[in-house]
Amino acid sequence: MRKTLFIIFVLTTFFQLTSYAQNKEGKYNVKIRGIVINFGQHKENKTIDFDFVDLFQRKSNDLQRSEIDSLGQFSISVQILYAQDFDLIYGRRAKLFCSPGDSLFIEIDATIFNDLSNTKPNNQFFVRVIGGNRVKDNADLIAFMLSEPNTLYNGKFMSTAITSKSANDFKTFNIDRENEYRRFSISFKKQNQTSELINQWMDDYIKFQTWNDLFGYPFEHAYNNKISEASVVLPADYYDFLNNFPMNDNQVISTKHAYVLQNYSRFIIDNRKDTADNFCKIMKGMGIVPASKVEIQRICRETSGFTQNIVLTNFYLRLLKAQLLKEFEAIYDSSTISNSFFRSVINNEHLSLQKFIDKQVADGLNLKTISSNDVNNLIGTIRAKYSGKVIYIDFWAPWCAPCMAELSHSKELQEIYKNKDVVFLFLGNNCKEDSWKATIVNKKMTGEQMLLDDSQYEFLAEKFGITGIPHYVLIDKKGNLISKNATRPSEKELITKQINQLLN
Repeated sequence: MRKTLFIIFVLTTFFQLTSYAQNKEGKYNVKIRGIVINFGQHKENKTIDFDFVDLFQRKSNDLQRSEIDSLGQFSISVQILYAQDFDLIYGRRAKLFCSPGDSLFIEIDATIFNDLSNTKPNNQFFVRVIGGNRVKDNADLIAFMLSEPNTLYNGKFMSTAITSKSANDFKTFNIDRENEYRRFSISFKKQNQTSELINQWMDDYIKFQTWNDLFGYPFEHAYNNKISEASVVLPADYYDFLNNFPMNDNQVISTKHAYVLQNYSRFIIDNRKDTADNFCKIMKGMGIVPASKVEIQRICRETSGFTQNIVLTNFYLRLLKAQLLKEFEAIYDSSTISNSFFRSVINNEHLSLQKFIDKQVADGLNLKTISSNDVNNLIGTIRAKYSGKVIYIDFWAPWCAPCMAELSHSKELQEIYKNKDVVFLFLGNNCKEDSWKATIVNKKMTGEQMLLDDSQYEFLAEKFGITGIPHYVLIDKKGNLISKNATRPSEKELITKQINQLLN
C-alpha cells in the first residue's frame, strides 16, 4: 500500500512538472521520469542509460545518462527530432517508444537487474510505462517484442546466416524472413488491437531491419569468417533494393530506419569506386575544395528530398570532424539543406570547431619541426636529432578517433619513462596546421610534436608500410629500426617490456 501511494505521489508531481518542461525546453524534447522498485537490491548501480540514435553519428557514444537518487527516482530530458523507439539500459536493455514533446513515467523492477536468462530484448516485469503520453503505445511495443519468434530475429540465428551464406543466398533468406515477419505482424495487430502509431512503427521496423542487414552483410560476413571485406563477392544486383529508396520518407520512426539512413549516407559517399577514384584524382590535382564541390553536385544528382538533406549533412559534418575549418567555410552552402534542424546541427558543429581552434595557446608546448629538404633523408634526420635515445613514433591526426583514444595511454607511458632515454615523437599528418596545433593544445599532448607535409608522410608511409593510423614505430638507441608496426600504448605491458629491453 505504501509503495502504491508513493508511486501515485511521484506521478502527481511528475505531471505537474510536465507542461512546464515541454514549454520550457521546446518541441524537440522528451521528458522521462520514473522509479526503480526494489532499488535496495542494486543500490551500487546508480545510473540508467538511454540509447537514442543520432542520425549523424556525431559521437562515438550517444548514450544519455540519468542518476538514480536514494529513493530510486530518476529523470532526464532528451532532445529528439522525430517519433522513435529507444533503448533503456539498466543491467539489460528494454525497448520503448516516444515522440518529441512527450512525457513518460517508467517503472523498472530491479529484482531482475541481471536476469539475462530470457533472450528476449524486453521483459514485461522488467520495465513498463505507467504514465504519460505513451502508455498504450509502449504496452503494444513491449508485447510485440516479447511475442516475436526467435526464428524471425535472433542474434545467434542471424549471425549463423550471415557467416555461412553467400551474398545471394543471404539476400533471398532475408527477403523470405521479412515476408514471414510481416505475416506475424498482421496477426499480432489483429489480436492485440495495437495503436496506429505502433502499427506504423512495426511496418517501419520490419522493412528497414531487412535493409539494415543487407547493408551490414559485407562487413559482418568478412569479420565472422576472418577475411577481408574486399574479398566478399557481391552480385551485380545486390544493391538493387536501393532503386526504390524512399527519398522523401521523413518518418524515421524506428532505429532500424535511422541505421539505414546512416548506412545509405556512407554508401553514397564512400562505396562507389569510380566516384571515389575521381574524388581523389581531383583532390590531388586541384585540392579538397574543388573535389568537394564536385562531390556535392553528384550527391544532389543521385539523391533528393529528406534523404539528400541527410547525406549532405553527413558530408559537411565529415569536413568539420576532420577539422577542415577553412575548407568547410569555402564549401558550405546552407541553401542546400532545407531542413532547419539539420542546419542547426551543422552550425553548432561549425561553432564548436571554431571555438576549439581559437583556444590555441602554444606557449610552453614542445612544437617542433624537422626540416629536411631531401625527403629521402628524413629518417636519418630523425635518428640524428634523437641520437642515443629509444624513439617511439606515433603517426596520428586530429580527426582520427582511435588516435585520440590512445592519448591517455601514451601519457601513462611517458610518465613511466620520464627522465629516461626514451623520446615520444608524434608525427601529425593529413591535417592542417591550425587543427594540428589546436588539438595538441586542447588535449594537452606532451612529447615531441612534428607536422608532416604530404611528401614527408607519403615517404614514411611507404618505408614503414603504413596503411592506416594510428601507427607506431620503434627505433633503438643506435638508430636501428626495431619494429615498423610497433605495439600500441594501450597494450602497456607488452610495449613497456619491449622498451625496457632496448634501454637495457
